[in-house]
Amino acid sequence: MQRTTSKLGSAARLPHFLDRWQQVTDCHFILNIVQYGYIIQFESVPFQSYFIAKDMSKDNIIVCQRKVKQFLGSGAIIKVKSSRDQFLSTIFPVPKKSLKDHRIILDLSDLNLFVRKLHFKLDSLDAIIAMIRPGDFFISIDISDAYYAIAMNIISMPYLTFFVFGGLLSVCVSPPRSLFGPAYF
Repeated sequence: MQRTTSKLGSAARLPHFLDRWQQVTDCHFILNIVQYGYIIQFESVPFQSYFIAKDMSKDNIIVCQRKVKQFLGSGAIIKVKSSRDQFLSTIFPVPKKSLKDHRIILDLSDLNLFVRKLHFKLDSLDAIIAMIRPGDFFISIDISDAYYAIAMNIISMPYLTFFVFGGLLSVCVSPPRSLFGPAYF
């Protein structure tokens, strides 16, 4: 398999720490994701009969232009050429809690129809507290933009393509709020 991170900047940096991951796990599933990026698990081969770009307000266009430029600089997205195996999606901005910044959402609702549904359950604080035994230590870490550290495998990147401002861009990192994200994160 090819690494997906050869042209990436600060995004998708997990492969740089493969040796550390090998010290804490021997799970091939996790180590393959760290080294080669995540491959989206599909129920069936995705197909798209047509794509209709959605209109955005001027304010949203300005926000998206700024964020796209930022993501291109970090390597989280790359410019791509049109190909038959691409699955096109749209993007839109959502204000962050601070209201001073925005999060860009890749609308994968059409692609999600083809993604294998993986069971994921986030433990509640009460469940975690019940697991604690004398001598146990726990830590809670809030990692900003943690999904961007995980690369997408080059095989999956054509399915994470979006058309914006007259060009095609592909996502190289795990898209936040994706259906498949929590299962491996």
